[in-house]
Amino acid sequence: TTGTSSGLTLGSAVTFPAGHIIQVKFVEFTGVQTIGNGSSTGTTFVNIGSGVSGQEFSIDMSLSASGNKVIGFGNVNISSSQRYSGIKVFYDSTQIALGDAAGSSSRVTVSALRNDNVTNDHFIMHNSSFSFNYSPSDTSSHTYKVQGGNTHSADGYTYINRTENTDNSTYNHRGYSHFTLMEIAQ
Repeated sequence: TTGTSSGLTLGSAVTFPAGHIIQVKFVEFTGVQTIGNGSSTGTTFVNIGSGVSGQEFSIDMSLSASGNKVIGFGNVNISSSQRYSGIKVFYDSTQIALGDAAGSSSRVTVSALRNDNVTNDHFIMHNSSFSFNYSPSDTSSHTYKVQGGNTHSADGYTYINRTENTDNSTYNHRGYSHFTLMEIAQ
């Protein structure tokens, strides 16, 4: 290593022991989002924060060394107009961090807790947290995405950081969601 008053430079041959964090990438979504148009796109999964500059849950990451792992953490406040909304995580166009394949069941990372048959459930927004461990096969740049949508009804809505009911009252909440990636030396 070499050092000056303005910083420290590591030589190119420096390696970090297994378990060290090499890099961290973070994105937050402070706005609100409605996924679905009420007639035909409710089952189309869309990036959380889509269309909000700097807040879309889409992070490009390339690993600094072959064999390193990516650890991801997310926290999404989600509600819906009906049951069966959920969150999926993707590595480029490949879904990762998903449940077991069982018959025709939908494979998601985490499910929304919405139940439209429970009185006043439309005033509640649920916090859905997830984490995953992924081992990319190369050191090229890949895009990690977190998407929300409904797995059952094309006319259903999925809401991010808001409740289905939007009454302007103190009992009605607005949420904060975030997504973090870390490269871990192996």
